[in-house]
Amino acid sequence: MPVRRRLSSALLPLALAAAFAARPARADCSDCPPPTERELRQQPGFEILDRWGPWGIGKDYVEIDGGECRVVLEDTPVIVKVSSWLALRATGEVWHCPHGSSTDRVVIETRQGDSTTWSVSGSFGLDAGLAIASLEASINAGRTRGETITEVTRVEKTISAAWCLRIPWEGYFEIARYEARAPGRVERRWAWWTKNVATGSSVHAHGEMWVTCESGELVLWRRAPIAGIFHLSQRPCVDPTCAGLTPRDLGWFPEPPSPPPVITEPSSPPPPSEPVEDVDHITLDDPIEEPR
Repeated sequence: MPVRRRLSSALLPLALAAAFAARPARADCSDCPPPTERELRQQPGFEILDRWGPWGIGKDYVEIDGGECRVVLEDTPVIVKVSSWLALRATGEVWHCPHGSSTDRVVIETRQGDSTTWSVSGSFGLDAGLAIASLEASINAGRTRGETITEVTRVEKTISAAWCLRIPWEGYFEIARYEARAPGRVERRWAWWTKNVATGSSVHAHGEMWVTCESGELVLWRRAPIAGIFHLSQRPCVDPTCAGLTPRDLGWFPEPPSPPPVITEPSSPPPPSEPVEDVDHITLDDPIEEPR
């Protein structure tokens, strides 16, 4: 229900000065204070007059009605990658041994929770739904600065083992945490109109205005998988024919500039998320051979 307030013009300065000398941060936009006397008097057409009417002479009074709230961004949101880590998503092995060979095609996919929607990380007491909707609208429209988030949710790889070798592999996704920051303010719409006891229900002036409740920096965060990385090693097949070959670490593919830390996760991960269309194909076409 809208909040209706009737303020006598005689009490207007005192009431507004007492109620709105300070505007603290609000947890709910519906608690935003109404316009001050000064803000009302600056509105086009607003005036308080003495009038003659059927019931004699009287002084105008003002009524106000609080409406909906909104979040206004005051600058373009800036997206920053705060941190990233490697999350193990699959393991396996390919081999080319005297007794047989395996498939050389491997696939890893993200899991639920690797990619999240934007959530409020910090704000200035405003309604979280309003904050997310306002900032997401700007992000989805491409009105941002800073990092561009490109998700990779499925990686296919071809690994070919040389004769007498087994290639154990681990498939990781680099998961990044992003923050979107933008200065903004919370506003509430107020309608106002003036009446007079001498003229009954007649409205003499009316209008609408947006009043700032509070302002500050809005911060949202989300996770996104941004790359697929494999770690490979090799060991000889368990066969007399393959004696003499030694195990060794083959490293990361593709080689990251500086591998992020590997985060150990629970042994019972959540079910995998639905794959999307964009697929990053990483292929090693040449067999990995033991150096001579």
